[in-house]
Amino acid sequence: MNRRRRKQIAFHDFPTGFTGARIFPDNRWVQMSELMPWDLIDEKYAKTFKGSKNGNVAMRSRVAFGALVIKQELNLSDEDTVTMICKNPHCQYFLGFPEYTDKPPFDSSKMVAFRRRFPSKVIAEINETIIRRQT
Repeated sequence: MNRRRRKQIAFHDFPTGFTGARIFPDNRWVQMSELMPWDLIDEKYAKTFKGSKNGNVAMRSRVAFGALVIKQELNLSDEDTVTMICKNPHCQYFLGFPEYTDKPPFDSSKMVAFRRRFPSKVIAEINETIIRRQT
């Protein structure tokens, strides 16, 4: 079962700061979060559930795709990706968390499911959208 996200959060949505940690607007994860086509990512992710109404609630699309981006950008293992997310408030901001937490957001075994939900064709489409946004 997939729950659609409410809306894209932006840096200015945190006038008093990201709760629990200081976030810097020039950080690469903050800047990258502004480039991501989160609506498209959410749309593509939702389609992979094919009307499923039963079962566990799925991880939000931003967390699923964002974790894959963090893994790829930093060349990390699945386990190290989860550890990086736990330790880095900027990564948590990138994933759309409303506040910092030191608890793992998911078990590293979930990364397999995330990869299955974002095949290379979908990732290529997302990349093309990002490139168009930059030009």
